[in-house]
This record gives sequence, structure tokens and C-alpha cells, in this order.
Amino acid sequence: MSDFTPITTQDEFDAAIRERLNRAEQKFAQKYSDYDEIKSNNATLEETIATQTKQIEEFTEKQSGHEKELAELHNRISVYEKNDMKIRVAHEAGIPYELAGKLSGDDEDALRKDAETFKSFLGKPKTPPLRDTEPSGGDMKKAALKSMLGNLRKE
Repeated sequence: MSDFTPITTQDEFDAAIRERLNRAEQKFAQKYSDYDEIKSNNATLEETIATQTKQIEEFTEKQSGHEKELAELHNRISVYEKNDMKIRVAHEAGIPYELAGKLSGDDEDALRKDAETFKSFLGKPKTPPLRDTEPSGGDMKKAALKSMLGNLRKE
């Protein structure tokens, strides 16, 4: 404590303050000497982050579009599979192809049940005639007369 000398004049006070400020500036300069380098690195990293964020948004948008397209394709496939199942069940049940779309049901068992119900309303298919009822070629007038004569004999 003997080294302490009291400051008695304004000049001594100003010199002490200047000395103290110089030491503080030197410490500050040593401590933050790489500030400019850190600042430029930070700017570079911020640019990189902005670029990558933009890329992520673009990829997310593309993925969203692909997911929508995939969902649409899955829906189309399920519609095709259901129509195929309806046609197959209608064919197995003996229902005409044109009426296969009228079957309703979510699975094959429900479609089969509906096909059996639908088939009962259609009735039995008509059988083709055993012989040709149309006149064969030639003269239509002669054929009509023969038919009339055949009908007269039956009575």
C-alpha cells in the first residue's frame, strides 16, 4: 500500500484516466480482434441458410404435388379394381355386362349378394327359337301364302 500516491491535480487525474482507457482498449482489441472475421462468416452462413430454406420450401412444394398425384392415382386404381370386380361378379352371376355397373357393394361378398338379388329380378334368359320363323330367301309373297295355308290346316 505504500505505492499508492494520491491524485492531487486535474492533469494527473486525466493522465490516469487515459492510461486506464488505453489498457481497456487494448484488452478489448485483443478480446474482439476476430470480430470482422466472425461477422463475415456470419453473413456467409446467413446466406447459406436462406438458400437452403428456399430449397427446402421448393422440395416441400414438389413433395406435396407428388403426394396429391399419388393419392389421385391410388383413387383411380381403386375405382378400376372395383369396376373389374363388379364385371367379374356380374359375369359369374349371369348378369349382362351392360348392367354390371348397377351392382353395389364395397367388397366382393356384398357385390355377390347384390348380384343374386339383381339376377332374381331379371328372370330366366330367353332361349333362342328351335327353328327359323322367318321365310327363307325367295319370294316373300309365296312364303306368306304358304304360312297362311299352314295355319288353315291346323284349324
